[in-house]
Amino acid sequence: MAGILVFRAVHALGRGSILAFVPLFAHARGIGPEMVGLLLFVHILVIAVLQMPSGRLADRVPRPPLVLAGSLVSSVALLAVPFTDSFVPLLLTCSATSLGTALSMPAAAVMAVDQGKKWGVGASLGVFNTAFSAGMIASPLVSGLALDLFGTVGVFWTAGLIGLAGSAVFFLFSWTEGETR
Repeated sequence: MAGILVFRAVHALGRGSILAFVPLFAHARGIGPEMVGLLLFVHILVIAVLQMPSGRLADRVPRPPLVLAGSLVSSVALLAVPFTDSFVPLLLTCSATSLGTALSMPAAAVMAVDQGKKWGVGASLGVFNTAFSAGMIASPLVSGLALDLFGTVGVFWTAGLIGLAGSAVFFLFSWTEGETR
């Protein structure tokens, strides 16, 4: 459960960075407010559309690789944000973070439920959601510090590097060779 919770909190930190700082980053690249709105709309839409097939996938294949793959995709995409210079590359990069979210979240939630069978599903999901809230709380603090120290691009590099570290922690704590689904 520790690996799942670290993943969930770190993932929320990355999501918070996207929602709060992509508009600032986009504005600095000359992208207008209507296109920023479209960018965030597509970001959330991709997550919504892909979660159902990802949920079905999480019912058929081992879950830890899905969480790890999604976490890595999201983290690498966050690291790539500073290299975008216009709307379409930024849209594609943010959509890659969405793909990572959609791939990892259903599998992580099922892993939390599976852990909950040992000590209570409600308690497990409560802690799972609390980890998300903790990441969203930490996001503006960590991102603000990164902004002060490194500028806007540093926000995404910091979130991406923390995401990679969270992926490593998830791998170390949660990987189970015997999982059948």
